[in-house]
Amino acid sequence: MMNSILGDFLDKFALVYLDDILIFSRTKEDHLKHVRMVLDRLRAHKLYANLKKCEFNKTELEFVGFQVSAQGILPSKSKVKAIQEWPIPTNVQEVRQFIGLASHYRRFIRGFSTIAAPLTDLTKGSGSKTRLIEWTPECQSAFEEIQSRMIQAPTLVPPNAARPFVIETDASDFGVGAVLLQEGDDGELHPLAFESKKLSSAERNYPAQERELLGILHALRSWRCFIEGRSYKVYTDHHPLKYFRSQRKPTPRLTRWIAEMELYDPDIQYKPGKDNHVPDILSRRDGAHCLTNESDMEPEYLYATRA
Repeated sequence: MMNSILGDFLDKFALVYLDDILIFSRTKEDHLKHVRMVLDRLRAHKLYANLKKCEFNKTELEFVGFQVSAQGILPSKSKVKAIQEWPIPTNVQEVRQFIGLASHYRRFIRGFSTIAAPLTDLTKGSGSKTRLIEWTPECQSAFEEIQSRMIQAPTLVPPNAARPFVIETDASDFGVGAVLLQEGDDGELHPLAFESKKLSSAERNYPAQERELLGILHALRSWRCFIEGRSYKVYTDHHPLKYFRSQRKPTPRLTRWIAEMELYDPDIQYKPGKDNHVPDILSRRDGAHCLTNESDMEPEYLYATRA
């Protein structure tokens, strides 16, 4: 209902999630105007906000589990605390509950799939969801690592269409990963999002160059909405990929990939692994411990591109 009532305001200066309304503006003057427009619209439909639950003129706030500010977004403090104080699971259901909450913030955790693998393995198999589990040292290590990474989660900045994007990719024998970055006012590169993909059994047999190229292609597909029609560079630690357009006698698979990549027109540059922002985004451990891929992109309602 709220989406219908505020339909012409959505994504312009208002966001709705169930019965929560977020109003955002560039200036205080605009904000007063936008707040009044929303309240007038609610009143016209005989709907009223609970003053005790309202917050006005905030520069930072918590919304749908995220801490949102002009600098970017972080996991909300309450969710970080919940994960930090989570008791050690004793059965499958409790493991799933912990993984479910942590997975919601996997976009902030480099290599989440492989870190969480020992815990995910506990949920496999048949039987009651309340069946007891064997909590191994590997499980404890994974549990503590997720808690630690949540505390140290980086601020993911909002995209700025006026600045070029940077994509850095990496590939291992079992997965590919990437980070989308932009330079801030401080001259440093800051992450916008992380993305990863577990390789299938067939993909794991690809030559190293093809896995690296697949990693780039996966990143381009995932972030097409950001890079299409805009300036960007792709950095890889696999030097031959700089010359992917001039391949001699490419395989049919490479021919298809190269044709698709031409649609994105990437400027691929070589960067040594030690200088890459994602050197450890992919674990080198056995791929059987990887989770299936899930998107690490930010929710659309928190991540509009700034003009």
